[in-house]
Amino acid sequence: MDYPEGYKKPVYIWTPEGYNANDKTKKYSVLYMCDGQNLFGQKSTLSGYEWECDETVLSLMKNGGDGVIVVGVDNSTNKRDHELTPNLGKLSTIAQSYGTSFANGGGKVYADFMVNTVIPYVEKNYNTSSIRGVAGSSSGGIEAFYIGMEHMDKFRYVGALSPAFLLFDKSVWDSYLGAKDFSGNVPRVYFFNGNGNDQLEKELYKDAVAMEGWLKAKGYPADKMKTVVDNDGTHSEGFWAVYFPEMLSWGLEI
Repeated sequence: MDYPEGYKKPVYIWTPEGYNANDKTKKYSVLYMCDGQNLFGQKSTLSGYEWECDETVLSLMKNGGDGVIVVGVDNSTNKRDHELTPNLGKLSTIAQSYGTSFANGGGKVYADFMVNTVIPYVEKNYNTSSIRGVAGSSSGGIEAFYIGMEHMDKFRYVGALSPAFLLFDKSVWDSYLGAKDFSGNVPRVYFFNGNGNDQLEKELYKDAVAMEGWLKAKGYPADKMKTVVDNDGTHSEGFWAVYFPEMLSWGLEI
């Protein structure tokens, strides 16, 4: 699809077993995911593993769950940090130490592209229900969370796995979240992070597990959030795949 910043962006649409385009009576919920190239195949993943989204949905269906359409919105290899970083304010010291790629993030453009281009296309061309989720990991985790917070009326649930919340200090998050109204119908939010010997997961851990408390302090309902920690978890699709079924089931309340 044509991306607003002047280039093409691949979008992958996976439909579950039994999907029939001609059967308009059967509607499917849709999960929109950042880092679409990491979901279904191993050649382009970060770690040589995949999320196993298709296997998870098919397994849930065998146990009586409804099918889910999974839509992966690609990143651009040389612009991933830019595309998947919302511009919420001054970057943290640790983010600045990573270089300039996170500065002046284009997360709003990515979010608008997903909401204004990808979702309308999917809902026009596929048999979809009104139930939507958005999820991602690492930079995709902070971006999925941002998309969910910016468009709370459009998503039933959000999955933020190993999210890069450390890109901004707590003061920036307090300012951003404090401007939101959480008194209405808000999405369910699932947080996951590892806390073992993986250096990057250890760096992300503090802010990833603190976000639930920061949200509660701003009035986000406690029963709409869940935080999971795996002390052996590593920063890889292999571990995100392990917790993807729980995230999906919890988000859909099945």
